[in-house]
Amino acid sequence: DLRAKYEWAKNQKLGGDDAGALRIFTEIAEEPLDPGDPDKNYRVGVASLEAGNFEKAKQAMQQGSPMNALGARSLRTEGMKRPDPDDPVLASSVEILDESLENIGSGVLVGKEGKVLTAAHVVAEKTKLFVRDSAMKTSPVLGFWTGQPEEDLVILQTEALDRSGAVLSDRMPDLGDTIKIVGHPAQTISVISSEGSIHRLIDGGVRACSNVGVFHGFSGSGVFNSSGQLVGVV
Repeated sequence: DLRAKYEWAKNQKLGGDDAGALRIFTEIAEEPLDPGDPDKNYRVGVASLEAGNFEKAKQAMQQGSPMNALGARSLRTEGMKRPDPDDPVLASSVEILDESLENIGSGVLVGKEGKVLTAAHVVAEKTKLFVRDSAMKTSPVLGFWTGQPEEDLVILQTEALDRSGAVLSDRMPDLGDTIKIVGHPAQTISVISSEGSIHRLIDGGVRACSNVGVFHGFSGSGVFNSSGQLVGVV
């Protein structure tokens, strides 16, 4: 059963068996697509993301539900990859989890005091939250600051103390700058990065548009410059 196989792979990943999880995700990614089964196609697509088969992921999710198909069309697969284990941005990327420990979005650790930046809409109306880092360690959220809600940003205070946080850039991004978004598209457990460049600045550079195709689950992800410094949040 494909659903059971997918959950098995997730449990392998959560249990620390990356190689075992990758083997199962790769097997699922090799499944043929079924035009009459959008749920299967979507699951094959997510497994393909986990396995690093981004072209198959885009093809599969375009044959999922209409909403997922719409988002999948914007994926820029040539800029996507699984970050190297020693890439510092990997350590700062976290999943945002609800009270049932299901992924609802992405976030980025800042500093070493357990603070996590994410998008406010990711955690809206949630009363109990957790974060899970790339080492599969889960920590509860103790509180949060909304700041200016219209900016769609929130800071979560978590118990993820003494972890590697992102290094903030000392300059705003500029037109043509290379950037990469690092997070969990489609609620993947694996961290996925997607690279592109900035092609439009808004409000004096406070907001920027890029050619990086984002998918649901990337909300709240850190946006990094070519030096691996944090310049924004999705």
